[in-house]
Amino acid sequence: MKKILLALLSVITILAACKKPDLAGDDPTGEGLVPFTLQTPSSGTNLVLNAATPNATVDITWTPSTPGLNTAPTYRWIAALKTGSLDNPVISIPSNNSGKDPKLTLTYKNIDDALKAAGVADGAKADLIWSVEADNGSTKIRSQNSFNISITRFKDGVTPFQLLAPASSTTNLEVNPTSTSDVITFRWQKAFPADATKPVTYVVHFAREGQSVEAPLFTIRSRNNGADTLLEISPKQLSDSLDKYGITDMSQAARLTWSVKATSGTFSMWATYPNTLYVLREVNLFLVGGDSPAGWTPTAALQFIQDKSRSGVYYIYTYLAAGNNGFKLLSMKADWSAAGQRVFGEVNGADQSGNNPANNTGNLTANGGGNNIATPNGSGVYRITVDLPNNKYYVQKEHGRMGFVGGGTAAGWNPSAVFPAQQMGFVSTNLFLGITNITQGGEFKMLDNSDWPNGNMTYTRDYEDGGAGKLKEDGGPNFTWPNATGPVRFIWDYRDVKNPTYTMNSAAQMRVVGDGMQGVNAWDPGASPQMTYMGNGRWQITLNLISGRDIKFLAGDAWGAFDYEDASGGSTATGTPRKAAWDGGPNFKTPAASGSYTIVLDEYAQTVTIN
Repeated sequence: MKKILLALLSVITILAACKKPDLAGDDPTGEGLVPFTLQTPSSGTNLVLNAATPNATVDITWTPSTPGLNTAPTYRWIAALKTGSLDNPVISIPSNNSGKDPKLTLTYKNIDDALKAAGVADGAKADLIWSVEADNGSTKIRSQNSFNISITRFKDGVTPFQLLAPASSTTNLEVNPTSTSDVITFRWQKAFPADATKPVTYVVHFAREGQSVEAPLFTIRSRNNGADTLLEISPKQLSDSLDKYGITDMSQAARLTWSVKATSGTFSMWATYPNTLYVLREVNLFLVGGDSPAGWTPTAALQFIQDKSRSGVYYIYTYLAAGNNGFKLLSMKADWSAAGQRVFGEVNGADQSGNNPANNTGNLTANGGGNNIATPNGSGVYRITVDLPNNKYYVQKEHGRMGFVGGGTAAGWNPSAVFPAQQMGFVSTNLFLGITNITQGGEFKMLDNSDWPNGNMTYTRDYEDGGAGKLKEDGGPNFTWPNATGPVRFIWDYRDVKNPTYTMNSAAQMRVVGDGMQGVNAWDPGASPQMTYMGNGRWQITLNLISGRDIKFLAGDAWGAFDYEDASGGSTATGTPRKAAWDGGPNFKTPAASGSYTIVLDEYAQTVTIN
């Protein structure tokens, strides 16, 4: 029996192997589609249709669904009320390109019309669920996911607009936080309402940098009760708001983001982009008076340096000529009657002239005015320190100087050895120049008195290297002279009180260069004669000069070295000092008559005298 069954199986197998395949019977009757997913708008989007911009568009996107074999699908966006079912959508719209693209672009009006046809009332919010169907004729599938979206129909609207000023910037806007006369102006483009009976109003929002303007520190309506595209506020208003909401450190810039919210009826729109605004609040202080270089001309007043470590404290190094009715302090470099101008003086009422130092109490008037402050110890260079929060002032001659101290100098680290041996020359207000020997690699700093600082504002101030040619008071690394041991020229320059700098270069030589010398190659630094250093910033040489020619002074044997030019206006006078300048200018003119002359260059006085 087993043998019979095995024989039958063998026959069946042979017959099956010999039979030809029926290809027609394997033709497919349809093809499938690859699953796909939704992309945008993301689930949870809240879209408020702006009636003022009906042609604005919204893109609905999804991943493509590829066909199993040949037939690409067409797509249809479907949406139903969230309380309903996508099996019975209230909206059904083919995608772009007659349904062929995995994307649907709709205008606000298209969406509003579709919602209206679905029975959603004007201005009403519809909570929807949406998906996409793909259909290639044989197979119809829906996206693997569905998204929620809320859409509010047309009612009110506002056209888009942009901020104009202040332009977005990380550069500090410096303001006087006490000023009520200055104005900070914020401007933006005009926005238009969808309904002319509902005019647009504006509110300016201020937030900390990095935080949303939709959750601001504070807000301010624009001018004309919100109707204007303009906000004008005083620095004091802005500063008071910053203080109120916790930004109280005036030594640091307040880093803000600001934008404008425009509203018409029930619709609100933000400016296209927010702007960045850095505000640095500074109470500036100025010196004026008969004893000062500015005289009594307030528009020529000299600006004080702001003490970075003490809010409201200011100081200045300047020459005071005693006996010329003293001086006062101003809050602005502006006319006496300028709006917001504050005048500070001595509270003592015994002497109106300011010529009696005995009447100085060191107390300032808190609300302006007062008497003139006298120069206490005769004419000379002084450091004046003002403590506005406490209405105090200090006029100190012993601090009206600057000197070298440090291991690389003759004084070492001994402040008591600085003056007068290592004293710099006073050039002008907040400007000193000194020449001294410094060892190679030697470290040093600057002091304005013969002791170390002790934290008291009336005591010594010292200055160090702030990096990149910047001066820094009390806290930077020491200055270091990198070149060969020898004379070094150092310029302490606080003329720009917001940008204090220093210059350091070799003072090993000073040459007279030009075409105005007998027997000297014209304009040849290496072949030009060297002057002799006499000490205290003075250089001297005797030369045969040719009349009507040019000379200048070069601190080296090649161009590019530190040099001096003429600041006298082209004087050819002999025996009279001519002003010199190191920051550019014309050449000095030789005297009207040729002959032998002695030339003295005084770097501390910044003069050239030809005798």
